[in-house]
Amino acid sequence: MRINRETYQYVCIFLLGLFGTTGCVTSGEYQRMKAALGQEIIELRQLRKDNGKELQKLRAKFKNDFVVMQKKLSTTKKNYDNLKMQCSKEKATLNSKLKVLLSEQKRKAGEIDRCGKMLKGRGKKLFDLQDELSKKQAEFEKKQAEFEKKSSLLNEALAKKEKELKDKQDLLKTSIARAERLEKQVKKLRKIFDELNEKLKALVSAGKLKIQMVKGQLVLQLPEKILFASGSSTVKSAGKKAITSVASILQTMNHRWQVVGHTDSVGNARMNWRLSARRATSVLFVMIKAGMPPAQMSLAGHGQYQPKAPNDTAENKSLNRRTEIVLVPDLSEIFASVKKKE
Repeated sequence: MRINRETYQYVCIFLLGLFGTTGCVTSGEYQRMKAALGQEIIELRQLRKDNGKELQKLRAKFKNDFVVMQKKLSTTKKNYDNLKMQCSKEKATLNSKLKVLLSEQKRKAGEIDRCGKMLKGRGKKLFDLQDELSKKQAEFEKKQAEFEKKSSLLNEALAKKEKELKDKQDLLKTSIARAERLEKQVKKLRKIFDELNEKLKALVSAGKLKIQMVKGQLVLQLPEKILFASGSSTVKSAGKKAITSVASILQTMNHRWQVVGHTDSVGNARMNWRLSARRATSVLFVMIKAGMPPAQMSLAGHGQYQPKAPNDTAENKSLNRRTEIVLVPDLSEIFASVKKKE
């Protein structure tokens, strides 16, 4: 599965808001994203408009050059026809005179020679005009070919820009749709957070439970001191009461939860990992016994590898020794949209 880079960036921005300490994306950030994408569409449309104007200017210039060239060609052709006609008339006159002069050949030899030279000069001028006409025609055809080539390139560039604009519009629609789905998930998570705070207010006030948003996850944290003795995975009596109270609320909410165990860095890392998993298992069994549906539960043990604070003081180590009940988010809608896009 591959996701467009820009889509990835928008989703990352939104997920950053989702997994932050507040757990939601502000309307300001959403509006700025929407405004930036809207501005990019306006700029692409302006570029398309400018390209259209440039093409119109080139067409107008070619049309003007074409008209000027036609006028010059018409004038040259007219001069050629006039000269040809004039030569024809002069040739007829000279031939007539030649017939008269043939009878006076001896007396008119000089005049015949002069007329022959004149006719030759007219023929050379006619040839030169024909050559000039051919050159003008070739130049015109060359200009026409250049215009057709430029016109083709401009049309290709315009088609490419139109495709880019359409792709960006499609990407914008997709990004907005995904943002709306993510925003819906955030609202759901915020609603669950508020509902839990209200229903578990007594346990929170008594210091037996903390409800927090940690890296975009809804976390219920039970203090280690009421759950387990040092190095033990057996739940204390006070801990069972607190877990039972939590389970009685969670089983009515129809969500999936994961019990996660953590330890400090004291002792062997492998043993700490096993201890965190055993403690998570103990809490999970108490919740199931209290009526929590097993299908809505899972467990994990992270040992010492996800501390909340450095393991450098007794207080910080106490913070790291914890058991959490984490809401497993329902991302089916997001995955379904990505799969549909593929």
